[in-house]
Amino acid sequence: ILKLQFLYLIGVLALNGFMMAAPGAAGGVDAAPLPWESDDERVAVQSSLDSFGAASVDELDVPQAAQGGYFVDRGRGLWTNRAKVVGAVVAVILAGFIVAGTVGGRADKAPGVGPPAASPAPAAAAWNLTATTSQAPATTLPTPSPLPLGPPTPSPPTPIPLPPSVPTLPLPAVGEAGWGVEELTREILSFGPRPAGDLTVPPEHGHARTRAFLAAKLAELTAFDAPQELLTGPMWTPVGDRSFSNIYTRLKDAYVAPAARQDGAGKCHIVLAAHYDTLAPPQALPTYVGASDSAAPMALILSAARHVHNTVAGGAVPSACAVSLLFLDGEESLVKWKDNDSIYGARDFCKRWQRGAVPGWDAAHSIGSVTAFALLDLLGPRQCYNGACQIHSYFESTFADYTRLDALEEEFKALPPRAPGASAMDIISGKPYPAHISDDHLPFLQAGVPILHLIPTRFPLVWHEQRGVPDDVNAIDWAVMAQLDYVISGWAAGRVAGA
Repeated sequence: ILKLQFLYLIGVLALNGFMMAAPGAAGGVDAAPLPWESDDERVAVQSSLDSFGAASVDELDVPQAAQGGYFVDRGRGLWTNRAKVVGAVVAVILAGFIVAGTVGGRADKAPGVGPPAASPAPAAAAWNLTATTSQAPATTLPTPSPLPLGPPTPSPPTPIPLPPSVPTLPLPAVGEAGWGVEELTREILSFGPRPAGDLTVPPEHGHARTRAFLAAKLAELTAFDAPQELLTGPMWTPVGDRSFSNIYTRLKDAYVAPAARQDGAGKCHIVLAAHYDTLAPPQALPTYVGASDSAAPMALILSAARHVHNTVAGGAVPSACAVSLLFLDGEESLVKWKDNDSIYGARDFCKRWQRGAVPGWDAAHSIGSVTAFALLDLLGPRQCYNGACQIHSYFESTFADYTRLDALEEEFKALPPRAPGASAMDIISGKPYPAHISDDHLPFLQAGVPILHLIPTRFPLVWHEQRGVPDDVNAIDWAVMAQLDYVISGWAAGRVAGA
């Protein structure tokens, strides 16, 4: 009550002060008799005055300044009494904001209610240079309305049906057959479109087939835990509530050096991540399959995972890094890219990870243990590199990992050409670049995770087919893919080997 009375007084005093000081306020300028256009207007004004307890209408005047376009003053007494009413309204409005803020603040702390608590300042700050924007503007992530993000509806992880697993020991190496990046990319594209959050479709649908394919391929890599599928539970979207599915696994602890999983100089935990959904109509054609966005990045991660598996298969030296793999659903917007209509799976997974609620990931694999979160996107198309669009270092915190990628590319360029007349390209620029790009990394960045964003800027011509160039299998340059495979797999396997 005292707050309301105080706010009411402030509103009254503020409005009276404004009117007394403003040009045209009663007594502020020389006044002339108030001209009434009709008796009806005079009666109407008198009625208003009576309701406010103001002076007689015949005592009112209008400032000469009104001829210059100022508000016509209806008398100081009228303004004073109106100010009381307006002051009361202002007090009620401000009180409403205070009450709403108080309730919202309490909801933040209540389990399962309200928006998420503010994330700590990101440890992986972008380069301190003039920023440019390459996709939809990205600020902080507001809570979707009317259904806030908050702790998602509890939903236990649902294991994906897997083929019979091979024995864990001895660890067999996984050969090239079925694991080449071209073969992997073509197989994913053969499933067709993979619209975001499409979990109710039959098994033959592209989204379901992609999830089953990822699970089956990951199950072959027995150095990793059996893959798990973690559902978000219903999330607000502009087309109604939807659930999304994230698929993840990690290198088994038995193959990771203890020092890599503990705080200290030897701590190392890398994450390879990409989204697997595609843009859906009406934003894209019904035939849109997203070759570079993101079939090719998925293939590159699977290939890198095979190289990690084979690096630890011998078992002579434990891995110098913990390795996690993450395939995210719902990166694409469902209506129009906005902070609350995009990266659905990433937002939910990050929140769960911050709460330690990712099944199978213990404290040694907490979100705070990550030393490099490598997010792959928009990779593989032709007519994109050698200066037109390249992968730059977007975050200073992972520049050491980025320079390793650059060194691997130089190593690849020194190798004999894989095809007559072929020449390696400059895909990794080797330079910092302060692009601010909206992508799946944003929730993790805001949680303080060091980000290694493997995405070209500018975006390739095939991006979302906005320029009429299909992002299908014909858009992919397999020489580019071979080079990226060498660089990314070499980086991941090198970190495991301690390089």
